[in-house]
Amino acid sequence: MEDMLDKDFIKLIENSFPEIRINKFSSLDYGWNNHVIVVNDEIVFRIPRNKGNESILKNEVNLLKILQKCPFSIPDYIYLNTNPIFFGGYRMIHGDYLNNARKLGKGLISDFLSLRTFLDTIGSDDVRRTGLPVYNYKKWVEGQGERIEKYKLSLNEIMPEKFLSAVKEKWYEVSEDMEQLDMGLIHGDLYRKNVIISENHRKIRGIIDWSDSAYGDRALDFAAFGYDFPLKENLHMLQAQKDQFAVRAMKRIIFYRNTDGFYLAHYLAKTGRRKEAEMECRNIVSIWKKYGWY
Repeated sequence: MEDMLDKDFIKLIENSFPEIRINKFSSLDYGWNNHVIVVNDEIVFRIPRNKGNESILKNEVNLLKILQKCPFSIPDYIYLNTNPIFFGGYRMIHGDYLNNARKLGKGLISDFLSLRTFLDTIGSDDVRRTGLPVYNYKKWVEGQGERIEKYKLSLNEIMPEKFLSAVKEKWYEVSEDMEQLDMGLIHGDLYRKNVIISENHRKIRGIIDWSDSAYGDRALDFAAFGYDFPLKENLHMLQAQKDQFAVRAMKRIIFYRNTDGFYLAHYLAKTGRRKEAEMECRNIVSIWKKYGWY
């Protein structure tokens, strides 16, 4: 499936859904777990890159079933196929991407907070039934520490071990006051092309790609939504919360923002793109030095 060509995708879709007549076809290259195919500028198909990723898409489809009251559009998989591979398609949510906005205005921040309020109504048992990971705050802290250890293995020839050790130490420092109240259903990758906004950049229209969702640290969604914007706009988002979560979360939001590039560097290194990985690592170190963390 990883080496499928456009003609293979067309054949798979036409054989699985003969009612669809493909007049226009495009393949997007930014899906890491799935091939992303757009048919007729209308239907988005997501096809797992390998058999191991099928369960990720299945869990995502299960989650979307319990998010039907979401205040914004979410993928509605009207096309689902199980043989020879589980894959599906939904009607495209049209609009612009969050990272094309010049700033996070009041409308976008208000909509983000509405989304978070909705997600906080979904309990851990509901999330568990979808097959998605459910963490308590202690397991979340441990899991992030383990993730940093994985980065040590993949980036050990690119990034100083001393720096990676400093990152792990910083994580335990910023998470020492975490509480169970900080946990909830999170999108997990709530930024850039996953957030569809209006053309005037004032409102959220839809949220796509829920494949990284989990019951985890709500601060991660705050960090992601504000990632491409000045830190002060993250502060505006938190100030609207007016609770102790906002007080505890800011340190972790800064940490998540400052380590966002790790996953990309890890992916680039694992796929043999060393020069690109080195560039991303240099950017990460530069950010940490800017904050006086290294």
